[in-house]
Amino acid sequence: MPDDSQSFRKGSDGEVFDIKVSFDPDTNQNVVYWSDIQYIFPNACFIKRGNNFIRDIQREFCEPRRIPHYPGVILEVVEGEVPGAASVPLNTSSSIVPDSFSPPLAPAQTPDPIESTDPPLTVSSLTIHDAATTSSALATASPSFSVSVNKNVVVSPPPASHHFLQRIQSMLQQSSAQLISYERQMQTGQVVHADVFEQGMQKIQEILGNILTLRSEVTNSDEGEELKQTILDLQSAAEAQSQRMVEMLKQSVDSQERLHLAQQETLKHIALIQNKATAIMTQSYDLHECPIPRLFIVLPKEDTTKTKTLHRGTKNLFARTFRLYFLCDCGDHTKPVDGKVTNPNLKHEIHIARHEGYDIERPTEFFEKYGSYILTLLQMLKYGVAIAGAVVPPLGQLQIVDSLENVAEDTDRVLKDIGTSIDSSIAYIEGLTGAQSQPPSSEPNLSSTLVGQEALESADLRQLNSFLETKGGGRVLGNLYRTVSAEGHAKWVCLDHYRENYKAEAARDLRNAVEEVDGEYCEATGSVTVSLQYPIVERKFYKVLMSSRAVQELDIALCWYFSKQDLEELRDVIKLTAVFHVRLDGRDGGAPSSTYLNKSRQFDPVLQMLSGGNIQKFELTGWEGFLGSINNIPPTLSVRELGIDVRLHEEWSEHAPRFIEILQASPLLTKLTVRVATEFKAILDPLAASLERCKLPQSLTLVMRILPNKMNHHEFSKASVEFEAGTGKILSIDLTLESAEETTLFDHPSVREISRRLHRFGEDRGWL
Repeated sequence: MPDDSQSFRKGSDGEVFDIKVSFDPDTNQNVVYWSDIQYIFPNACFIKRGNNFIRDIQREFCEPRRIPHYPGVILEVVEGEVPGAASVPLNTSSSIVPDSFSPPLAPAQTPDPIESTDPPLTVSSLTIHDAATTSSALATASPSFSVSVNKNVVVSPPPASHHFLQRIQSMLQQSSAQLISYERQMQTGQVVHADVFEQGMQKIQEILGNILTLRSEVTNSDEGEELKQTILDLQSAAEAQSQRMVEMLKQSVDSQERLHLAQQETLKHIALIQNKATAIMTQSYDLHECPIPRLFIVLPKEDTTKTKTLHRGTKNLFARTFRLYFLCDCGDHTKPVDGKVTNPNLKHEIHIARHEGYDIERPTEFFEKYGSYILTLLQMLKYGVAIAGAVVPPLGQLQIVDSLENVAEDTDRVLKDIGTSIDSSIAYIEGLTGAQSQPPSSEPNLSSTLVGQEALESADLRQLNSFLETKGGGRVLGNLYRTVSAEGHAKWVCLDHYRENYKAEAARDLRNAVEEVDGEYCEATGSVTVSLQYPIVERKFYKVLMSSRAVQELDIALCWYFSKQDLEELRDVIKLTAVFHVRLDGRDGGAPSSTYLNKSRQFDPVLQMLSGGNIQKFELTGWEGFLGSINNIPPTLSVRELGIDVRLHEEWSEHAPRFIEILQASPLLTKLTVRVATEFKAILDPLAASLERCKLPQSLTLVMRILPNKMNHHEFSKASVEFEAGTGKILSIDLTLESAEETTLFDHPSVREISRRLHRFGEDRGWL
């Protein structure tokens, strides 16, 4: 018996017939189709030892029905009908051959001589028709195909053609269902990759190849025209599917190309935003340059977000429907220096500060000044960035981590629909500025539309406060606290991040120490104002001051006859702190005549405070004879703003070289404030001549104020003089005078503006 055949015989001693087996690609095994058995044994009822039809993984019979191949075994066919069995039609139209099946009996295994307990295969499980019904069944559009058996006359098509046709019908059904699935996916916007269509097209090509083979076989046989037409119909359906698959493949390729281009343009767009955000986040401000928080956005009010579409509109709408919110500028710099985390749940990621926000005054002017800056920050929040130790989380993770309960409800409303709010603000601002957030493919000049400031100057930050409707004073903007990074840059952070960076215990000790000397401590700005009466009190305060990193501004008055040693002690303390702004009031309290031996260098420690430390802004008041009490001037002073309360008109002739030497040692100096007891011109001329010789590298603003006298204890008149960098030449002079009788400097050619100070109303008004 050949290995590619299965042997059958009728009864136990009948003639043996070999039926060629077929390879079933679905089950990956050789099988014998039941219709092939019936072709030889028309009245077959069941098979002894081999009566198990192959089932699929759902335990359903595979269609067409088939039995496994038993090599080397002769299977016995039992003919006849089961009494009382009903005729059940075999409909293959609803049966799709699965991709995997239960494994067949191993070829080497010998079948059990005892009959299987499965129900026998009977003719009642097949459809019995007359020969005349065969053609009409094949001519239908349905893929079903019935095997017709007459008791003694076989009128079915050749078995191989029959199985081939059923196989083709099943494959075509699967292909059609898959095609419909692809179309639905594409209609819903899902991406069907090209390789999926290519696999489908290969399957259809296989079907067409099988149809051509079947068509050739039937053409050379005596089959009827109706069967041939059915095959032609199947071929047409397969070709139509193939054409549709080609069209969908093209649509898929086009769609993927468009998606790829859109992704590339979106990445370019995000890269532009990232560059602008980087410029903002890496912009560093020294402490004296950052009087208020630098990060802020605008969001629509809740009552308009849901009812109005915020696109182009009147500029008055901006004032009514938007509020300004500050962001907590946290990051690596707010992590504990000693690594001891007090709040493990606290993330050091930029977030909206817990505050109810601010209404905006003069919105048109506000937007013209800050619109592009705010747009970049809004887009930064939308996409998220990680820049230079600062992290902006994805929009869905944007949170408020501050714990101020009195404003929790207002800010929680802001976060409720934060994504919608940010999108509305972006759309509105773009509508006003003409900038677009679409990818560059729809906006060729995207790089030119996202124009504007990438970072703000310190003057812009100082002016921001004038646009905000604040309620009362005494509280800093946004409930934020000013901190100092290791590089000496100012950052404004929420209370939680502030406390994480500056330990609560140290802050409490500082507050107690300030209260003991009847001083004042503003934790939000890190400002301390104290008057020290005795050295013993001084040393106790110094000890607490050195242990706290929170103090940034120190206004200290020394109210005793201090010595050079006292000033040296103060110098050493200040150099160990993060203080950047010092106001030092000597109260004319230098040591009496007993220390005349040190008189010429008594105030040397004061200038030494400005060398190699953090101090950038320094003010001296009440230091009579200061220029005559210094001997060694450090070669380089770090101060940027210097205010000296000295009577230059009295000391100039004697100490002018010393004063000029101080200026020459201050390459970063941009502002110098002095007080004079006479008219401005008397000191401006000699000072201007000296500055021209100095040739300072920075442009310098000289502010001269009139010293108060017995008749008027308030100083109102001042002159602000701008000197050119490198040359020291006067560029402009702005005068603010107390009365119309003052005419000082009127005839100077550089006078640009003169205004009168009406101190009754506290405002400047143009005079000339």
